Amino acid sequence: MEDEPIFQRYFCSIVKDDVLKDIMRHIFKGYKDADEFVKQREYQPGPAKNAYPYTRWFEIDNNILAMNKKYPGLEVISQPNVICNSFHTLVTIDKVRLTISAVDAPTSLPRSAKFRNDIARWQSCFVIDGGRLQIVDQDGNSSLIYAFVTHGPVADNQSFPEFIRIAFPNEHCTKYVDFIDLFKKYLDFVQELKQQDMVHIKDNAEVTLNVVEKPKLL
Repeated sequence: MEDEPIFQRYFCSIVKDDVLKDIMRHIFKGYKDADEFVKQREYQPGPAKNAYPYTRWFEIDNNILAMNKKYPGLEVISQPNVICNSFHTLVTIDKVRLTISAVDAPTSLPRSAKFRNDIARWQSCFVIDGGRLQIVDQDGNSSLIYAFVTHGPVADNQSFPEFIRIAFPNEHCTKYVDFIDLFKKYLDFVQELKQQDMVHIKDNAEVTLNVVEKPKLL
C-alpha cells in the first residue's frame, strides 16, 4: 500500500508506544485470566471451547477499561449497542478511536456491527497533503482515524494470543486500508509477555458507562 507509512506515522504520532504496549499487556492478561477461569470450572471439552471467546471478551474489555485516564488525553468508556443489551469498549485519544475485536485470522474482519460502521464512516475523511496525513472536517463533524485492535488465540494454546494488530477499516468496514502488526513492532516485548507471570492489575480507574436513555412511553 503506497500510503501505508504515512498512515501509520500519523497514528503513531498520537498513540504512543506506552499506550500500545499497555493495551497489549491487558490483552495478554485477559487471555491468561480467561484460561484460568475456564480450567477452574472443569468444563467438558465442548462447553469449554464455547466459553473461551466470551470469557476473553469480558476479561479483556474489563482490563482495557482500567486504562481510563491513565495517560494524558486517553478516555476509555463502555458504550451500549442500539438496543442497549450489550456494551463495547471505546478508546479515544485525540482524533483516534479504537475498539477491540477477536477475529479468526490476522486478515479477518470483525463481524458487522452498527457501532463500528457508525465510527468508520468518518475513516475516509482525511487527505494526503505534501506527504502528510491531514484530518479534515466534513459537514461540521470532526473527522477521525478509526482502528480495530484485533487479536486471536494460538490454535493449541488458549492462554496466549497468536497476534495483536491495529487494523484500519475503510469507511464501510468491508476491507482494511492499513494495519500495524504489534507482534512485529514490539517483538522483544511480546517475548517478555509470553515468559512472565502476569501480575494482577488493579482496576482502580474511573470507568464510565455511557448509557443511552430509552424513550419514555406516553
